[in-house]
Amino acid sequence: MHYSQTEQERLEEILSREEYQIYYEDHRNFLERAWDSFREWFQENILARLFENWEASSTTGNIVTGVILFLLALVILIGLIMLIMTIVRKKKLKHYKPLGQQGALDWSYLDHLQAAESCEANQEYHAATRHLFLALLLHLNQEKWLKAQQWKTNREYYQELQQTDPAMASPFYRFAIFFEKVMYGEHQITEADYQDFKKSVTKVIETQTEMKETGEQ
Repeated sequence: MHYSQTEQERLEEILSREEYQIYYEDHRNFLERAWDSFREWFQENILARLFENWEASSTTGNIVTGVILFLLALVILIGLIMLIMTIVRKKKLKHYKPLGQQGALDWSYLDHLQAAESCEANQEYHAATRHLFLALLLHLNQEKWLKAQQWKTNREYYQELQQTDPAMASPFYRFAIFFEKVMYGEHQITEADYQDFKKSVTKVIETQTEMKETGEQ
Protein backbone atom coordinates (compact mmCIF):
# COMPACT_ATOMS: atom_id res chain seq x y z
CA MET A 1 0.00 0.00 0.00
CA HIS A 2 2.83 2.37 0.90
CA TYR A 3 4.64 1.51 -2.33
CA SER A 4 1.53 2.08 -4.41
CA GLN A 5 0.88 5.45 -2.80
CA THR A 6 4.47 6.53 -3.37
CA GLU A 7 4.32 5.55 -7.02
CA GLN A 8 1.06 7.43 -7.42
CA GLU A 9 2.59 10.58 -5.92
CA ARG A 10 5.60 10.29 -8.22
CA LEU A 11 3.34 9.86 -11.23
CA GLU A 12 1.32 12.95 -10.32
CA GLU A 13 4.51 14.92 -9.83
CA ILE A 14 5.80 13.91 -13.25
CA LEU A 15 2.51 14.72 -14.97
CA SER A 16 2.40 18.13 -13.31
CA ARG A 17 5.65 19.19 -14.99
CA GLU A 18 5.44 21.78 -17.78
CA GLU A 19 6.51 19.38 -20.54
CA TYR A 20 3.48 17.21 -19.76
CA GLN A 21 0.98 19.93 -18.90
CA ILE A 22 1.57 21.65 -22.23
CA TYR A 23 -0.39 18.89 -23.96
CA TYR A 24 -3.48 19.81 -21.94
CA GLU A 25 -3.32 23.53 -22.67
CA ASP A 26 -5.73 25.22 -25.10
CA HIS A 27 -3.64 26.04 -28.18
CA ARG A 28 -6.42 27.76 -30.07
CA ASN A 29 -5.92 31.42 -30.91
CA PHE A 30 -8.15 34.19 -29.61
CA LEU A 31 -10.50 34.20 -32.59
CA GLU A 32 -10.99 30.43 -32.45
CA ARG A 33 -11.78 30.54 -28.73
CA ALA A 34 -14.11 33.52 -29.20
CA TRP A 35 -15.91 31.79 -32.07
CA ASP A 36 -16.40 28.56 -30.10
CA SER A 37 -17.64 30.47 -27.06
CA PHE A 38 -20.09 32.47 -29.14
CA ARG A 39 -21.27 29.36 -31.00
CA GLU A 40 -21.90 27.52 -27.73
CA TRP A 41 -23.74 30.52 -26.30
CA PHE A 42 -25.86 30.83 -29.45
CA GLN A 43 -26.76 27.15 -29.38
CA GLU A 44 -27.60 27.05 -25.68
CA ASN A 45 -29.42 30.37 -25.37
CA ILE A 46 -31.05 30.87 -28.76
CA LEU A 47 -31.46 27.64 -30.70
CA ALA A 48 -32.17 25.48 -27.65
CA ARG A 49 -35.08 27.77 -26.76
CA LEU A 50 -36.46 27.79 -30.28
CA PHE A 51 -36.23 24.03 -30.83
CA GLU A 52 -37.14 21.63 -28.03
CA ASN A 53 -35.11 18.69 -29.37
CA TRP A 54 -32.06 20.73 -30.21
CA GLU A 55 -28.74 18.94 -29.64
CA ALA A 56 -25.91 21.42 -29.55
CA SER A 57 -23.19 18.80 -29.70
CA SER A 58 -24.55 16.97 -32.75
CA THR A 59 -22.90 17.29 -36.16
CA THR A 60 -26.16 18.48 -37.69
CA GLY A 61 -26.54 21.04 -34.93
CA ASN A 62 -23.08 22.43 -35.61
CA ILE A 63 -23.79 22.66 -39.34
CA VAL A 64 -27.13 24.40 -38.81
CA THR A 65 -25.54 26.79 -36.34
CA GLY A 66 -22.78 27.62 -38.80
CA VAL A 67 -25.27 28.26 -41.62
CA ILE A 68 -27.48 30.50 -39.44
CA LEU A 69 -24.54 32.51 -38.15
CA PHE A 70 -23.17 32.86 -41.68
CA LEU A 71 -26.51 34.23 -42.90
CA LEU A 72 -26.70 36.63 -39.95
CA ALA A 73 -23.17 37.84 -40.67
CA LEU A 74 -24.09 38.30 -44.35
CA VAL A 75 -27.17 40.35 -43.45
CA ILE A 76 -25.11 42.51 -41.08
CA LEU A 77 -22.43 43.01 -43.74
CA ILE A 78 -24.99 44.04 -46.36
CA GLY A 79 -26.55 46.41 -43.84
CA LEU A 80 -23.18 48.01 -43.12
CA ILE A 81 -22.43 48.41 -46.82
CA MET A 82 -25.81 50.09 -47.39
CA LEU A 83 -25.23 52.33 -44.37
CA ILE A 84 -21.80 53.38 -45.64
CA MET A 85 -23.20 54.07 -49.12
CA THR A 86 -25.97 56.19 -47.61
CA ILE A 87 -23.47 58.18 -45.53
CA VAL A 88 -21.25 58.77 -48.56
CA ARG A 89 -24.21 59.92 -50.64
CA LYS A 90 -25.37 62.27 -47.91
CA LYS A 91 -21.90 63.79 -47.72
CA LYS A 92 -21.94 64.40 -51.45
CA LEU A 93 -25.43 65.84 -51.21
CA LYS A 94 -24.11 68.16 -48.53
CA HIS A 95 -21.30 69.60 -50.66
CA TYR A 96 -22.58 69.63 -54.26
CA LYS A 97 -23.77 73.04 -55.49
CA PRO A 98 -25.95 72.52 -58.58
CA LEU A 99 -26.11 76.24 -59.38
CA GLY A 100 -22.50 76.94 -58.51
CA GLN A 101 -21.42 77.76 -62.06
CA GLN A 102 -21.24 81.38 -63.13
CA GLY A 103 -24.44 82.49 -64.85
CA ALA A 104 -26.40 79.40 -63.77
CA LEU A 105 -29.25 81.56 -62.48
CA ASP A 106 -29.58 83.45 -65.79
CA TRP A 107 -31.65 80.62 -67.25
CA SER A 108 -35.30 79.99 -66.45
CA TYR A 109 -36.66 76.54 -65.74
CA LEU A 110 -38.27 76.56 -69.21
CA ASP A 111 -34.84 77.19 -70.76
CA HIS A 112 -33.52 74.12 -68.99
CA LEU A 113 -36.49 72.03 -70.07
CA GLN A 114 -35.83 72.95 -73.69
CA ALA A 115 -32.13 72.19 -73.28
CA ALA A 116 -33.00 68.81 -71.76
CA GLU A 117 -35.19 67.99 -74.75
CA SER A 118 -32.37 68.94 -77.13
CA CYS A 119 -29.82 66.80 -75.26
CA GLU A 120 -32.25 63.89 -75.13
CA ALA A 121 -32.75 64.07 -78.90
CA ASN A 122 -28.96 63.75 -79.28
CA GLN A 123 -28.89 60.87 -76.74
CA GLU A 124 -26.83 63.01 -74.37
CA TYR A 125 -28.56 61.69 -71.27
CA HIS A 126 -25.88 62.89 -68.86
CA ALA A 127 -26.37 66.53 -69.89
CA ALA A 128 -30.14 66.06 -70.20
CA THR A 129 -30.29 64.86 -66.59
CA ARG A 130 -28.45 67.95 -65.43
CA HIS A 131 -30.78 70.34 -67.29
CA LEU A 132 -33.87 68.49 -66.10
CA PHE A 133 -32.80 68.66 -62.45
CA LEU A 134 -31.94 72.36 -62.74
CA ALA A 135 -35.34 72.93 -64.35
CA LEU A 136 -36.96 71.36 -61.29
CA LEU A 137 -34.82 73.41 -58.93
CA LEU A 138 -35.59 76.69 -60.67
CA HIS A 139 -39.27 75.80 -60.89
CA LEU A 140 -39.34 75.29 -57.12
CA ASN A 141 -37.59 78.64 -56.80
CA GLN A 142 -40.18 80.31 -59.02
CA GLU A 143 -43.00 78.83 -56.96
CA LYS A 144 -41.37 80.12 -53.75
CA TRP A 145 -40.86 76.63 -52.28
CA LEU A 146 -37.15 77.41 -51.92
CA LYS A 147 -34.67 80.19 -52.64
CA ALA A 148 -32.14 79.28 -55.33
CA GLN A 149 -28.63 80.55 -54.64
CA GLN A 150 -25.26 79.74 -56.21
CA TRP A 151 -23.70 78.91 -52.84
CA LYS A 152 -26.45 76.53 -51.70
CA THR A 153 -26.04 72.75 -51.75
CA ASN A 154 -28.68 70.16 -52.52
CA ARG A 155 -28.65 69.29 -48.84
CA GLU A 156 -29.60 72.85 -47.97
CA TYR A 157 -32.39 72.84 -50.56
CA TYR A 158 -33.67 69.58 -49.09
CA GLN A 159 -33.68 71.04 -45.58
CA GLU A 160 -35.43 74.14 -46.87
CA LEU A 161 -38.17 72.04 -48.48
CA GLN A 162 -38.66 70.17 -45.24
CA GLN A 163 -39.81 73.47 -43.79
CA THR A 164 -41.79 74.89 -46.72
CA ASP A 165 -43.19 71.75 -48.37
CA PRO A 166 -42.47 68.46 -46.51
CA ALA A 167 -44.36 66.45 -49.15
CA MET A 168 -41.92 67.68 -51.80
CA ALA A 169 -38.80 67.15 -49.70
CA SER A 170 -38.74 63.36 -50.07
CA PRO A 171 -39.01 63.21 -53.90
CA PHE A 172 -36.54 66.08 -54.20
CA TYR A 173 -34.06 64.11 -52.12
CA ARG A 174 -34.41 61.10 -54.45
CA PHE A 175 -33.99 63.31 -57.51
CA ALA A 176 -30.90 64.96 -55.99
CA ILE A 177 -29.32 61.58 -55.18
CA PHE A 178 -29.89 60.34 -58.75
CA PHE A 179 -28.64 63.63 -60.21
CA GLU A 180 -25.44 63.55 -58.17
CA LYS A 181 -24.77 59.89 -58.95
CA VAL A 182 -24.88 60.83 -62.64
CA MET A 183 -22.78 63.97 -62.14
CA TYR A 184 -20.13 62.16 -60.08
CA GLY A 185 -19.90 59.37 -62.63
CA GLU A 186 -21.07 56.66 -60.25
CA HIS A 187 -23.98 55.80 -62.50
CA GLN A 188 -23.78 55.21 -66.24
CA ILE A 189 -27.19 56.49 -67.20
CA THR A 190 -29.17 54.67 -69.87
CA GLU A 191 -32.11 55.87 -71.90
CA ALA A 192 -34.47 53.89 -69.65
CA ASP A 193 -32.95 55.50 -66.54
CA TYR A 194 -33.34 58.95 -68.02
CA GLN A 195 -36.92 58.35 -69.13
CA ASP A 196 -37.88 57.23 -65.60
CA PHE A 197 -36.18 60.31 -64.15
CA LYS A 198 -37.80 62.60 -66.72
CA LYS A 199 -41.25 61.13 -66.09
CA SER A 200 -40.99 61.66 -62.33
CA VAL A 201 -39.58 65.19 -62.53
CA THR A 202 -42.05 66.28 -65.22
CA LYS A 203 -44.94 64.92 -63.16
CA VAL A 204 -43.87 66.99 -60.16
CA ILE A 205 -43.56 70.17 -62.23
CA GLU A 206 -46.90 69.63 -63.96
CA THR A 207 -48.67 68.80 -60.68
CA GLN A 208 -47.42 71.94 -58.98
CA THR A 209 -48.32 74.06 -62.02
CA GLU A 210 -51.86 72.65 -62.03
CA MET A 211 -52.21 73.26 -58.29
CA LYS A 212 -51.13 76.89 -58.76
CA GLU A 213 -53.54 77.44 -61.66
CA THR A 214 -56.39 75.87 -59.71
CA GLY A 215 -55.61 78.04 -56.71
CA GLU A 216 -55.55 81.22 -58.81
CA GLN A 217 -58.91 80.37 -60.33
